[in-house]
Amino acid sequence: MVEAERKKHTNIIEYIIYMYHSEDVVRSCQFSIDIIRERIINPKAENKSERAELLKWYMDLVEEMEADNLQDRGHVSAVLECFGELSYLHKTLMNVLQDKDYLALWEIAYPNLLELEKKTNGASRNPVELAVNGLYGVVIYKMQGKTPLKSTLEAVESFSTWLNYLGKVYRDVKSGKFTLPKTMNN
Repeated sequence: MVEAERKKHTNIIEYIIYMYHSEDVVRSCQFSIDIIRERIINPKAENKSERAELLKWYMDLVEEMEADNLQDRGHVSAVLECFGELSYLHKTLMNVLQDKDYLALWEIAYPNLLELEKKTNGASRNPVELAVNGLYGVVIYKMQGKTPLKSTLEAVESFSTWLNYLGKVYRDVKSGKFTLPKTMNN
């Protein structure tokens, strides 16, 4: 199983960040399957079967990104669908179920999201996407050998904790393990 598929079933937030990175890899390799094979697939794959599976996965990703004009920016439909589902779940946990644990985590993350929204001029469509963009931004920043400010790390920690809870509920919903509370908080 390709790493992206494994992550999609185990941790949806990690999956989205993995897909962000994969899209950036495709862009940095100029959408060339030969470059991707040489720099990514061959060093990573342990055997011929794994190489073939990764090659197909990257070929499909390149094809979709080209078809959707994602050469410079943007995300594949699978990522956008995840944001839609997570946004819907977020609203359900907040407004319908009024999940107390979720609301407590949201209260901690929300001021940091507002601050990030100001810095990004409202570039994200919803709070889940905004938080994931913040997490990914810090990952990229660290990959460049830079050290984020303490306040940035604290904000990202609040996003991470909130998104982990949302991701767990998402996994439970997808696997059929989610059950509605016996009494609602509203």
